Amino acid sequence: MITEVQTHHKASINDLQLMPRFAVLDPCLTVGLPPQVTAQTGMDALCHAVEAYTNDTYNSDFERLMCSKAVRLIHESLLTAYEDGTNLQARQDMQEAAFHAGRAFTRGSVGYVHAIGHALSGLYGVPHGLVMAILLPHVMRAYGSSVYDKLADLCDICAMEVDTPDGMISAEVRAETFLQWMEELKEKLGIPKYPDMIREEDVNQIVKWAQKEANPVYPVPEIWDAQEMKEFVLAMMEGARLEGAEKNE
Repeated sequence: MITEVQTHHKASINDLQLMPRFAVLDPCLTVGLPPQVTAQTGMDALCHAVEAYTNDTYNSDFERLMCSKAVRLIHESLLTAYEDGTNLQARQDMQEAAFHAGRAFTRGSVGYVHAIGHALSGLYGVPHGLVMAILLPHVMRAYGSSVYDKLADLCDICAMEVDTPDGMISAEVRAETFLQWMEELKEKLGIPKYPDMIREEDVNQIVKWAQKEANPVYPVPEIWDAQEMKEFVLAMMEGARLEGAEKNE
């Protein structure tokens, strides 16, 4: 990623020459990371895997396998790595998860979490992983039924317990279970529910940058036009306002 100094606009560059031949995964190198860095980078890896898996258009069985492994490892180990930074098994699991997710989204691509998140992190100087973590469940909820089957798959892959009082374990119910897990994980990791940095005068610029990055490049489950993107950003602003009001009461 590069950031234009004057505009704070983030953009990506890519070339086959930038692709490494080897990745060295040493959990000992991450032991000293502050808990919040562990949380935010771990959620960024989750975002890579979930976005790539729900995109699906360019994925082969290999990318779907990489996403599945990444999400399962994160489900099992991120909270442990956050709470006990010296746990080398959890650290190793998270490094492997980040690697698998990276392999997956290299082909499967990312989506509107990244498109909107890049605009916010560039414009306001907010850490990338933090913005990804905040936006991920909101974007997935906004996709609605177009991602139910994929999120239900991830729920099954993680062997999550599904609350089904009526005995009907539908894709929607399993997708909701996965969404609730992401939201609860955010809270346990100390990550805000909504992005509180958005200024109303910047909304049109955010939408313009996000649209330019995402459409038609990202193979998202459903395409949002500029008005739909704006409504989402405004909903995030309203959520942050209400969240702030509750804290001040």
